[in-house]
Amino acid sequence: MIFSQVLAWFADPTHWRGPAGVPVRVAEHLYYTAVAVLLASAVAVPVGLLVGHTGRGGVVLVGLANAMRALPTLGLLTFLFLLVRSQAISTLVTLVVLAVPPVLAGSYAGVRSVDAGVVDAARGMGMTSAQRLWQVELPGALALLLGGVRSAVLQVVATTTVAAYVGLGGLGRLLLDGLNSADYPQTAAGALVIAALALMLDLLLAGLARLMVPTGCRLSRQSGGGRLSRQSDKGPLAAAGEAGKSNTTSPDIAANHWVELADPKHMYPAQRIVPLIRAGSLDQAGIDALNRVSAVLTTATLTELNRRITQDRAAPADLAKDFVNGLR
Repeated sequence: MIFSQVLAWFADPTHWRGPAGVPVRVAEHLYYTAVAVLLASAVAVPVGLLVGHTGRGGVVLVGLANAMRALPTLGLLTFLFLLVRSQAISTLVTLVVLAVPPVLAGSYAGVRSVDAGVVDAARGMGMTSAQRLWQVELPGALALLLGGVRSAVLQVVATTTVAAYVGLGGLGRLLLDGLNSADYPQTAAGALVIAALALMLDLLLAGLARLMVPTGCRLSRQSGGGRLSRQSDKGPLAAAGEAGKSNTTSPDIAANHWVELADPKHMYPAQRIVPLIRAGSLDQAGIDALNRVSAVLTTATLTELNRRITQDRAAPADLAKDFVNGLR
């Protein structure tokens, strides 16, 4: 019965026109939500980034965010309205208080989640504190930061209905007016519109986050063939499997079309590898034979031998025997 009445309410064209129509109420609802989230982000994002970057005050920040979450929204709105006697100010402050904790937590957790090795590498390259924050930590924190904003938007869009409690507009008017007049189809219709609006905003923000967050910084990644292992190095490109470090004789370098990068700052100093043998294990003739083999083991030769073992599945013992026989 109620379902047919709700459908009839949506089908009535008078509910879609005029200052009290659904489009106007949706626009008012979105306006309150946008202003509240923008103000909350202007306060919470800089604080979260700063605390996450410096590592100081994290305990206080978490405690403050939890305390703000515990505040009853309707009770705070009533208190502020009685205090300032302003519908707009009391509603806006209440919604900002509601939106600050998730944005604050997202920005702080995002910075703290950046791998310490990446930050240390940036410091070793001579980056200043501000450069590390904006060029290294912020891109890495973007996914969690936007997740916090997304959570704030959903909480605010669902709670902005309290604006009608102090006489403002928005979709809360459909609920409050419906309850006051016992028009339950209108109340149900208002609840459905709010739920649909929240779902659409969630999908929109999820898509925007996917576009804005760099591919290498996304939370869910898959490694495919022809990509360097994520464990091979740290950083946005390395996390995406597009960069890393490897042995110069690895056959995968040529097979997967990787390019050796220049290292002008000597972040990866050359290692002088020395072949060793325990004294007394071979006579002089054996040592001379090993020295002749060592003299022809160039990088290109080792790369080819490694390729035949790892890709052609050649037996190492047979390959070594053929190599030695070829030297005679």
